[in-house]
Amino acid sequence: MARVKRRMGMLAGVAFASGAMIGPGFFVLPGKAYGGAGPALVLAYAVAALLILPAVLSKCELVSAIPKTGGSYVFVDRGLGPLAATIVAAVDWVAAVLKAAFALEGVGALALLFLPWADETVGRLVAVCACLAIYAHFALGARLTALMLVSLVGFVLAAVLVYVLAALPRLQWSLLTDLPAGAWDASLSEAGAVCVAFGGVTSVVKIAGEFRRPRRTVPRALLLGFAVATSLYLVGVTLTVGVVERSRLAVSALPLAVGAEAVLGAPGLLLMELAGLTALLTAATTGIFAASLTLWAMARDGLAPGFFRQSGEPQAGSRAATRVTALAVALVCALVPLETLIKAASAMILLQLILVELSVLVLAKSGYPGYRPRFHVHGTPWLQLLAIVGYGVLLVRLGPGPMFETLVVVAVATTWYLVYVARRVRRDSALIHLVRRLSGTSLAPKEKELHTIALERRAPEDFLEERLDTALVLDLPDGLDSDALFLALARSLAQTVGQPAETIAASLQKREQEASTVVAPGIAVPHAVVPGSAVFCIAIARCRGGITFPGAGSGEAVHAALAIVCSEDMRHQHLLALTHIARCCSVPGFLPDWLRAPDVEELRELLAPHV
Repeated sequence: MARVKRRMGMLAGVAFASGAMIGPGFFVLPGKAYGGAGPALVLAYAVAALLILPAVLSKCELVSAIPKTGGSYVFVDRGLGPLAATIVAAVDWVAAVLKAAFALEGVGALALLFLPWADETVGRLVAVCACLAIYAHFALGARLTALMLVSLVGFVLAAVLVYVLAALPRLQWSLLTDLPAGAWDASLSEAGAVCVAFGGVTSVVKIAGEFRRPRRTVPRALLLGFAVATSLYLVGVTLTVGVVERSRLAVSALPLAVGAEAVLGAPGLLLMELAGLTALLTAATTGIFAASLTLWAMARDGLAPGFFRQSGEPQAGSRAATRVTALAVALVCALVPLETLIKAASAMILLQLILVELSVLVLAKSGYPGYRPRFHVHGTPWLQLLAIVGYGVLLVRLGPGPMFETLVVVAVATTWYLVYVARRVRRDSALIHLVRRLSGTSLAPKEKELHTIALERRAPEDFLEERLDTALVLDLPDGLDSDALFLALARSLAQTVGQPAETIAASLQKREQEASTVVAPGIAVPHAVVPGSAVFCIAIARCRGGITFPGAGSGEAVHAALAIVCSEDMRHQHLLALTHIARCCSVPGFLPDWLRAPDVEELRELLAPHV
């Protein structure tokens, strides 16, 4: 499988994060939730934002350590094991389906504003047709592009900004401050349901494999998207509650449109209806896309049948995964009431967040190999523990119905694990490492070596990603020859390998004399086998001025040298690394990108396994 170049950047990440969040939770939910909380609705949104913040920070840490397509279940798999991962994957996929259906039912409700004669059945039919249109978009080979996302979200943000500026002078504080008795209790009850509005922001971690430099880009995009969407939520909901009469707000299908009509008249109503339609369709499209990628990633990791990965690449999407997801969304739109959707999706999001927070705690305290996040959550473990308690309280406050529906999904996922996954997947988790650490038990040296090799063979991409992440990177001066390069690489590797630099350099020179390691114009992969056991090191060198190699063509200089030094027992990993590097170097434009890379991290990202 050739490595597909990651295309999405920071702006697209912010658009995806905020676009998944600024949808039905912003345009539809305030009207539904106002009936239960009244003016305390603003408090409910503030409480939900405060409680979701620890999950956002935790996912930033997790994705900075494990930037793999798939999202929450990948983190839980590393932290708690395949059973918990299967449960989270199922819950995550169902929640994404419910959120997409929620957005499409909002489209149906919006359609009824233009069709006064129509009833709820027509609204459901419109939602199903919109779902089929989104599926046709993907089935025809069109992708959810960064330009499309940025354009759609940009229009929504501009429309809402116009509404905010017009509504500020008309704000009636009496509509906000006249809180009924038990306002805090009401806000806490509604905060659980409002979590569905905030849950979409973390969907961006599901597509981490789509981004350039995901370890940096995704956490920053997630934080910025959360800040943008949360500010918009709090300001927009506050203004809507403060300008619309209570009797109208409690029965409105599109509360912000009613607010815009109150301050801008008919043009404001039309503008906000168009913005609402755009936001709802964007949220539904990103939801179906993210849920499809969840199925794709599950098939990649052995949690789902292989036909969900039939296309081979997440960027292209899997037709089977998209088809199944779109069908599920259409069925939910046709059969499930809107109020049930909101609470069921919120319950599943809360359960997922509880398990993600547990995974952060276990990964951080277990000494799990390869867990080296570049973003660290301050306040661990107390922040995660408080978040878990808060999510548990909100889950209970949602009531027995949503909890029962969530337990049904958990039971189905557990059965699937026992019937299908358990026979195919054997992976140690950070929880196993933590138990061994606390109990003082460990594997014998020989068992540990065999165990490590087995793990590396089952997860070659993870093994390579870990080694590349810790690889030494040299930016060398101009005018070197291969012998000077080998000596520089050997000196940088000597301490890690445990061999004198001269010995390593001699091994590299001997291998070069046997056959040239120049694999493509401007690219060489010098490698050597050294004495010892369990030795595997990678060193990366860039030389913009060029390195002279004996095997290179006349006048051809090497600008990228990727050296591998290993012991005899690591031959298998050696071959994997050589194959992977060859694939990376074969990507069109690799060498120009290599020469333009501004820093060490960018060089690493160019070589990172596409996951």
